[in-house]
Amino acid sequence: NSISSLPIPSHFKNKNLTLKAKGLLSLMLSLPDDWNYSMQGLATLSRDGIDSVRSAIKELEHHGYVERHRLRNE
Repeated sequence: NSISSLPIPSHFKNKNLTLKAKGLLSLMLSLPDDWNYSMQGLATLSRDGIDSVRSAIKELEHHGYVERHRLRNE
């Protein structure tokens, strides 16, 4: 028997990220492209709430894992 392993995503190995940020990024990467990636949309996926999501997003942004863009209704 042989067991094949998948490569470990780089954010899992980054010791500068909190477990919360790693978990949120992993969750985001598992979602379909058309998901509602707003703070509110992401907050609906856990019991942590919007403040927790906001702090994790800021952390991921600081380390270059995500970029935020404001969408404006025209």
